[in-house]
Amino acid sequence: MSKFYKKKLLISKIYKIIKNNHTSFRTLMYHSISDDNSNIKNHELWRLKYSLFKEHINRIKNVRKFYRSETLLSDCPNNGISITFDDGYQDTYEIAAPYLIENNIPFTIFVISNFIKNKKKGYMSEKMLKELSKNDLVTIGSHSQNHNKLNELNDIELFNELNNSKIYLEDLLGKRIISLSYPHGKYNNKVIEKVKEVGYKLAFSSKFNNNEKNEDKLCLSRNEIWNSGNEDIIFYNTDKYGRFFGSIFIGTNVENSYPGIKFDFEEGILWQEPGENFVHHDIFQLPNGNYIGLGTSYGQGPIPLGPWTPLFQGLGYEADGETIEFDWLGDKIIEWDAETKEEVWTWNVFDHFSMLDYDTVGGIWFEANQTDRFDWTHANAILFDEDDSAIYLSSRHLNRITKIAYPDGDVIWNLGYEMGSGQVDCGQDLGFSFQHSLQKLDNGNILTFDNGNLSEIFLDQDEKTSRSIEIDITEINNGCEASLAWEYVLSDSLYGYLSGNTQKLENGNYLSTTIGSGGTSLEVNPNGDEIWKANYNLDFPDGLVYRAMKIPGIFPIAYSVTFPQMNDTLYNIDLNYEELDINILNNGDYKQTFTIELDVVNNDNQGNYELELIITPIHHSEKSKIYNLSISNSNLIENNTTEITLMPNQNIFLSFGSNILENQNINNEHFQLSEPYPNPFNPIVNFDIEILYSQHINISIYDIYGKKVDEIFNGILSDGLHSFVWNADSHSTGMYIIECKTKTSLLTKKAYLIK
Repeated sequence: MSKFYKKKLLISKIYKIIKNNHTSFRTLMYHSISDDNSNIKNHELWRLKYSLFKEHINRIKNVRKFYRSETLLSDCPNNGISITFDDGYQDTYEIAAPYLIENNIPFTIFVISNFIKNKKKGYMSEKMLKELSKNDLVTIGSHSQNHNKLNELNDIELFNELNNSKIYLEDLLGKRIISLSYPHGKYNNKVIEKVKEVGYKLAFSSKFNNNEKNEDKLCLSRNEIWNSGNEDIIFYNTDKYGRFFGSIFIGTNVENSYPGIKFDFEEGILWQEPGENFVHHDIFQLPNGNYIGLGTSYGQGPIPLGPWTPLFQGLGYEADGETIEFDWLGDKIIEWDAETKEEVWTWNVFDHFSMLDYDTVGGIWFEANQTDRFDWTHANAILFDEDDSAIYLSSRHLNRITKIAYPDGDVIWNLGYEMGSGQVDCGQDLGFSFQHSLQKLDNGNILTFDNGNLSEIFLDQDEKTSRSIEIDITEINNGCEASLAWEYVLSDSLYGYLSGNTQKLENGNYLSTTIGSGGTSLEVNPNGDEIWKANYNLDFPDGLVYRAMKIPGIFPIAYSVTFPQMNDTLYNIDLNYEELDINILNNGDYKQTFTIELDVVNNDNQGNYELELIITPIHHSEKSKIYNLSISNSNLIENNTTEITLMPNQNIFLSFGSNILENQNINNEHFQLSEPYPNPFNPIVNFDIEILYSQHINISIYDIYGKKVDEIFNGILSDGLHSFVWNADSHSTGMYIIECKTKTSLLTKKAYLIK
């Protein structure tokens, strides 16, 4: 693989976000800065080595001017930047601060006050904080009292988190504390109102963005700087569960081994192939659990007759088109057993493609004269079609897409440019060349990025252009028929002669990525209207974007578990007298199925139990949560397993008691809340609740800021239809939320009061 095809997933490379063409203000967000000798794991995103931190600062100094974060109170200097640290780690005092002070660079530290007060290991002491605060370059801000998610707290808890931290720091340092960093980046309107009430003037989130002059000073954005681990990762693709696939980047001159990997930002490397192959361009996981990827293969072939022939003859080769005398570089598809990592299936281009097919117009044979090896097929993408049990292969230098029967290995059809063998079945007139990426759509069409290296020849154009194309393929007995179903022609400035990809999005639009103009991604609708565009500002040769994909987030699979009766150890809970309840919330972006397992691991036969509660997302088992419970005076516990499915932001309550683990309805099917009427209203609004069985229900009214303004009902309702009325005569114009809550479910409706 040429070095031009390598895209490092170096999230922490600061130059990607501090180029001169930014006209607004950026705030960078760091956490821990560790000594260079520290062993930093790949998933420790918040930790950055000192040498890399210094590299960041030095790059910034060349293109940006440093400002205090407080500058945003009165101004928003163009091309300005500020440095912030969250949490208050000891290494901020020992490593980061001395370097910044030495270089006369201002910075802000947002500290968790109780971590300082209680002398938590790894965090600054009061003495350290006081010392830093005396320096004019240093600003101290609050990161709350205990680092709780502020948007999940009640009014009293929220006030304490904000106010107690502020008071403690002001008493300790003898200075006003006016700035805040939201823990976990979480806030809502209620939090903002409380932040104002307590007296903060600036508040920063973790939203990745610039700050403009008119920005809300309590909703400021920051750019979080992550650690990319000890290894550079070449990114190839991702699955919908947020796991990345790629290979470990060893170096531009290493050709024997680029180990293929599956990577998770929380867990690090989850799987790695043996490293016996040069894994390039694509690797992913099959439905059977095994892994499949592209590796290199080698063979000997002739040097064909062509304009390049004299060059080889001058080096002593026969170069007569017949003599087998030259190294040909091909590709193979490899399937590895997930457990043993043995190769269980391979498919080699030398076994299925004719050597009569080779590039004659793209200059590859001229390159071979320089490299002493002919880069024959240069496969750059594969995909697996579970419905057809087939593999699709993109061969860049053959301008060809191939469908392969799996596991038989037979070629079903070849699509693309016709060459000497006559093996291409269809699509000869589509004109794509040097293409990258493959995606099979729900309608059966194939999507690819046509780099267009040969578009002047194939499409009879004056200039080379790149396209995103969707190909309609109809399979017939003797091969296939193909036509262009959709295309988007990129502007001349976005022409990309290598790398790039196209992705069909869930919203029906298309995301195209090209190396053109320093690397660009743009989203267009089916009509070709540009919806969104971003430039990476990358530099040749190492800054090429190979492939970019739009995903819901880095952590699309995430969930939380809470125990309403939780104490420090979940200890001595008597199930004869109370139930043990847990709440599971799907915080991710996808529907997720969980297994809930309750195991008795120890029973002393006197009513004392040690239990293990295991909660596992079945598609992401490495994210299991295990809770150890100690329960006394109960003979009601038995081993249990249940399975639940939650939609994004959906939750479920489970109760332990008697001898069952009860899955209480998760889809709100047991009660319904009608639309309020009239809506808008003044001052009376009506609504109905239909209940399938008798249960306790609370009906309350909240304002737009999350403040409870009235309680309509709190008690047992029998099954059937119930009507309620709210009189808002004493309330002001605005939007109000009607909330109906049972033990297991919650429904809300919006009502607008207009006076």
